[in-house]
Amino acid sequence: MPKLQNQIKLSTNLSIGVQYAKVLNTKTKKYEASKQGQWYARVKFPGIKNVAMRSCSVPYEEGSKTNQTQAEERAWSHFKILADKHTRGERLAGNILVTDAYRQYEKALEEMVAVNEAKKCLGLSPIYEIEGGRSYWSRDKQHADAIIAKNHLLGKRRYFNYLMGQYPNHHIRSIPARGWDTLDEWLRRNSQTLNVESRLHVVTCVRRFLNWCYKEEIIDVVPNIKRGNRGGVKGARERMRREIDVETYLEIVKYTREKFKSEYHPYRKDMKYLFHLWIMVLANCGIRPPTSGRENTIIRWEHVKLKGTKQHNNPVLLRPDEKGHEPYEAIILPNSVPYWEALKNFYAKKHGMPTKSGYVFAHWTRWGAHKKGDPIRNFKRQWHDMVKDLDLGRKGDPQSKRVSPSSLRAFFITQRLYADKQVNLGMLARSTGTSIGQIEARYMRVDWKKQYEMLAVNSFKRDEGQEPHYEDGYYIGHTRLYDPEKDGYLEE
Repeated sequence: MPKLQNQIKLSTNLSIGVQYAKVLNTKTKKYEASKQGQWYARVKFPGIKNVAMRSCSVPYEEGSKTNQTQAEERAWSHFKILADKHTRGERLAGNILVTDAYRQYEKALEEMVAVNEAKKCLGLSPIYEIEGGRSYWSRDKQHADAIIAKNHLLGKRRYFNYLMGQYPNHHIRSIPARGWDTLDEWLRRNSQTLNVESRLHVVTCVRRFLNWCYKEEIIDVVPNIKRGNRGGVKGARERMRREIDVETYLEIVKYTREKFKSEYHPYRKDMKYLFHLWIMVLANCGIRPPTSGRENTIIRWEHVKLKGTKQHNNPVLLRPDEKGHEPYEAIILPNSVPYWEALKNFYAKKHGMPTKSGYVFAHWTRWGAHKKGDPIRNFKRQWHDMVKDLDLGRKGDPQSKRVSPSSLRAFFITQRLYADKQVNLGMLARSTGTSIGQIEARYMRVDWKKQYEMLAVNSFKRDEGQEPHYEDGYYIGHTRLYDPEKDGYLEE
């Protein structure tokens, strides 16, 4: 174990000394001791194998008695707390490696998630919140953090091992707040394929862990870890998905319609039909596309309110837990109600399935491992084929050049903004479950004056008297759509 420099013994069990963190020399690309040291308290009790290290949070000033006195006062404060624990026979929580603390965190997290999931099954509210977050622990969030820990935090060549090697004792308490600021830099150097959003997810994961450590009294202060720079508005624009314009949207609708109309195999025909409706539904309500089949993102019939709610009469889609954040009501554009009706006809009339509850996009028959009523978690293969056939992106392209399901959400937002410069940005943000800042950064159409009706203004208008057309029970659209920008008609 490396010794502290300039050690001063204050009592039999307490001493203080100076620690110099290692910093990267940008010229030599090697880690060297920094010029600025910091005072640390070193506590060793009889019968205790490990040494407890505590940061005094006092920068070292050579030859300064005042500086030394401040460090001694802070060291005695730490010593009193540790002595009380030692007298009670409690383990000194600080004598624990970062990796061991994370393992304890994972076990505690497993228990919290199990309780929350059990509560959910019983129709009760979860009780364990994410430390430092705004939502509750779930199996999906636990799984996401476990992947981050495996890929970036735990292991011989992962961040925690690197971090412990920079400080005496390798204990979590021996790491000062500034030590955690190396996380983003380390990720950029060792995981160069990660973009800034992915690095921020890692930082958030570590912050959750440190918040738990603080709650469990393993550490005394939660470090405010330095976060990567998103690049402001310019960075947000560069990261945004490729946008779908009106012509591309119409091309997608026409392509997917022809696909199911020309299919002869009954099961594949119905699956392609549902993919066609799935695209039109998402493009006309602005929700986030269901994510990798996660339960909380899948659309359910009980959340579809085509006749409105008690608050208003406009058709809406309730999103109670889309990202674990506050619930919101996504608007359903009036012209898209026939798509939802077509889905109801498909399930209720053609396959005798309920449409008041359950999954909106569900398997209507047993197929492979899927049973009737199981959710269709994604249309990944059909989407990939469509993108390839319509040349909407290629494998390896950056996301700014690839059309993805999220592009349908962007299409909805931009169409509302392009429709009228006076659109109420705050209401648009609430109805899409995002923030005003995100809309400003990505789409840059800002005003504050109009209400709900303006969100649907100038969406594609059908001629009065037009009716939805069906062939053999399949909805094939209305014959013509009015494009207000071109003052003319386009095929849907």
